[in-house]
Amino acid sequence: MLLLRGIMIKQTKFSNRNTEIEEEMLLELHDHGIRDAIQLLK
Repeated sequence: MLLLRGIMIKQTKFSNRNTEIEEEMLLELHDHGIRDAIQLLK
């Protein structure tokens, strides 16, 4: 997941206008993934 995130964030640097929005979306996606993982462990 971290590798995928790093690749996607690098891609967003080519379009500065949308970088912040895309990075926020990626952070939300990453947080959601962590929550899902915690739910699976319970």
